[in-house]
Amino acid sequence: MKKQIIGLAAVLVVILLVLYGAKKIPGLDIKAEKVPEKETGIPGGTEGPFDAGNGEVLAAENETKRLYLDTDTLDFRVEDKATGKSFSALRAEGNVEDRSLMRITFVGEDGTFLYWNAYEYCVNHQTYTIDKVKGGFRINLNLKETDSYRINEYMPQRIAAARYTERFLNGIDGLVEQGTLTKEEAGRYLDSLDLIYAYNREGDYYYSRLSLSPPISTVRQMVQLTKLLDYTTDELMEDNAEFGISVTIEEPGSFIIPLEVVLDGDDLVVTVLTDAIVNENPYYMLTRIDLLTCFGAVTPEEAKEGYIFVPDGCGALLALNEFNASYGTYSRAVYDNTYYNDYYYMPSYPETLHMPVYGMYYNNGTRGGGGYLAMIEEGAELAFVTAALASKEEGGSSFNRAYSGFDVAKYAQVSILGPYDSSGGLFLKSTGMMDTRYRVRYQLYTDETSYYEMAKNYQE
Repeated sequence: MKKQIIGLAAVLVVILLVLYGAKKIPGLDIKAEKVPEKETGIPGGTEGPFDAGNGEVLAAENETKRLYLDTDTLDFRVEDKATGKSFSALRAEGNVEDRSLMRITFVGEDGTFLYWNAYEYCVNHQTYTIDKVKGGFRINLNLKETDSYRINEYMPQRIAAARYTERFLNGIDGLVEQGTLTKEEAGRYLDSLDLIYAYNREGDYYYSRLSLSPPISTVRQMVQLTKLLDYTTDELMEDNAEFGISVTIEEPGSFIIPLEVVLDGDDLVVTVLTDAIVNENPYYMLTRIDLLTCFGAVTPEEAKEGYIFVPDGCGALLALNEFNASYGTYSRAVYDNTYYNDYYYMPSYPETLHMPVYGMYYNNGTRGGGGYLAMIEEGAELAFVTAALASKEEGGSSFNRAYSGFDVAKYAQVSILGPYDSSGGLFLKSTGMMDTRYRVRYQLYTDETSYYEMAKNYQE
């Protein structure tokens, strides 16, 4: 009985200490503090706008470099005053990807992933503004779709056979008779219709056989066909409603992404202001941005010798102009930040990337000697490094290039029945969009350099 009383007394003492004495005891003085409010929006002031449509303008200048911006194409270049050599962000003679400051990946609530580049979805429509900032400029890129590219918003999921023949097959024949389409063009439209639709003999109707989104080129072709045939949204609704199918027309995707480019001494610094990104349609989630995919890119004629440096293990060199179709494009996560994506599988590479750095150097071509070293200063924990080699053969890749990108949101497609299940039942799990900024510093080399010199510069 005495022991029980002593035990109860000890418990009472502990309770009293917690209730009244915690503030007197170091380490137990737990106070509720107000969490500092998080800063949002684009920091710092601007120094006025750059008007679009003025061609190339001098955006900034210091003792060693000049920074030029083409306000029409959004290409920019850094010129070294001593040598007159320039490093450009884009390649006008390339494809739309080569003329784009960035490429974005995003996903809809239906699990469909989409890929846009800044040239087609921003520059083409001139949906951007440019502001002057200290040492350079800030481009507010509004990547948006003027037309939806969800095929179910244009083409019926199911349609009576007579209607299909009347509106599409006979409609295409009519366009040929009018001279609107050539027979070859009509044939391509008919081939795409055959790819999308199958005939149900019992119900006498056509139905979409697609379980996933078709190639974007096919979708664009079908969008164009509905415009040529004047196949309206009301008709789409009626054709689907005959079979009890309802159609939801989603608002188009739209992202405003601020990109800041400034001179910092001899270096060029490029920053994606992730915390200021605006998503104008919450149906979509931005997941990844690939940045300056053509910065410093060179052709085999411009650089006959040289290497791309990637931080694989202690560092690896890829010889320029040696593209081999047997190997895929080199693209790897820094710090193995996709570790859990393929946790249950054997890794494809024995080494991991422990240094947020990459670069290129070259000589013996029309550009002479030179190169650059790119160091990821912010956001490396979410970054990827990609390298692609040019080919000397006809039809191969035109440019040697190295670039980086980063995950704006982390996601995983989780199988309900386990990681090895292939029967479907996947759902998307995501962190949501994170606000980690992404900053890359480019050290530019205008003379012949080496891997050793780059390594020493990075060490310093």
